[in-house]
Amino acid sequence: MSGPGSASASARGGWSTLPARASAGRGRVLSLALLAGVALWLTYAISGFRLPWRPIEVSDANAGGAIRKLLFGAVGAWALFQLLCLGGLGLVLGAQRRLFALAGCVLATSLYSADPGLSLKRGLILVFAVAAVAAAVHTAREPVRRMQGLLVGGTALAAWVSLGAKLLFPAACSSILERPGLAGVTSHPNTCGIVTALGLVLSWGVSPRGASERALLWAGRAGLGLALVLAGSVTSLAFAASASGVVLALTSGSYRRGCWVLCAALGAGALASVLLSLGFGGALELVGRDASLSGRDELWGPVLRAGLEQPWFGSGFGAFWYEGRGREIVGTWNPRQAHNAYLDLFVDLGLIGSLFFVATLARILLEGWQRWRAQPGTPERRATASLIAASGALLGIYGWGESFLLKPDKLVFFALLWFLALLDRAGGSTRPLAPLSPPEVTS
Repeated sequence: MSGPGSASASARGGWSTLPARASAGRGRVLSLALLAGVALWLTYAISGFRLPWRPIEVSDANAGGAIRKLLFGAVGAWALFQLLCLGGLGLVLGAQRRLFALAGCVLATSLYSADPGLSLKRGLILVFAVAAVAAAVHTAREPVRRMQGLLVGGTALAAWVSLGAKLLFPAACSSILERPGLAGVTSHPNTCGIVTALGLVLSWGVSPRGASERALLWAGRAGLGLALVLAGSVTSLAFAASASGVVLALTSGSYRRGCWVLCAALGAGALASVLLSLGFGGALELVGRDASLSGRDELWGPVLRAGLEQPWFGSGFGAFWYEGRGREIVGTWNPRQAHNAYLDLFVDLGLIGSLFFVATLARILLEGWQRWRAQPGTPERRATASLIAASGALLGIYGWGESFLLKPDKLVFFALLWFLALLDRAGGSTRPLAPLSPPEVTS
């Protein structure tokens, strides 16, 4: 077997695109600096740089805006600078043309936006995020392990620090009165839930090297699982359960995969019977959720009606949620999103932009799976399955209750961009990215 799914590629850590020029000292310095910048980006996306012993501040204010602009702009600019120094900017733009095209289309909405300055600013942040993940992928010896190390290791560390904060510090440092459950180093239990759920799902795709890595991996999984349960987020638990099931099915042989699919079908049938017998509201109350979906029903109707006023191209990226818009809609608090990723995508980009965005993501995921899936039992199969499962669950489950698409300050969207860059880094082709990478080894 030859190509990116070969055993030789797997032995090099999976999907390796070792840059020929990055082996020099300058390349290593640039890569380490980018790695540090991406780590800071992820830290901000998880905790907002709040120290574990400081109480969580629940506020409608848009705090941290200046820090976001400075940090994200610096990391994105450094990523572009690194690619220029290595002589691979054009190659990476070509290899990741679909992601850069999406970011460019979002940026272009500033031409007709109700708030052009805001759309331009937020569109540039999205471009910087795409540049950061593209550089992280194309300048790494083992891009998959780099992603796994930062995301799985970072979320596991956040989980254990959150658990420690719950034991060592006052309750106000790790939880909020408005919503019971572990918030930990994040600002909300729902955020803690999806952060730990994402790390847990990605951990199933890690292939440890040696006993020490295996022990660290299981310690991380233990912290992630415990923090996920204590967060008490039904959406995050459903995300983790469904995505983990998909990983299990995709990494099994055909017979076992059929058995898992049959079990899933039976489970879905049982769930449907419960919904029919209890009703939607009764089922929500059974899992501790109210029938209004925590006030989402107050948001969705007005946001949808506002989106239908400009149905084709939307009001421009970020222009709908101007300061105070949420309070105008509900009167009692100031939401900054519709808590539905597709509804917010519709009001920002309209029907045409939303369909283009979703179709592009679906195509990248499908082609990525076909290109990198390898054989059951291989490290590449496990890694690819975890990326596909996490991406599918984010789009199919999490997105219906939270708005995260096009928001690089949220860990889940930054991670999704990273998954897409890994799966699509050949730009629809398995051709090597020379001179940034040597020819693929075949066997």
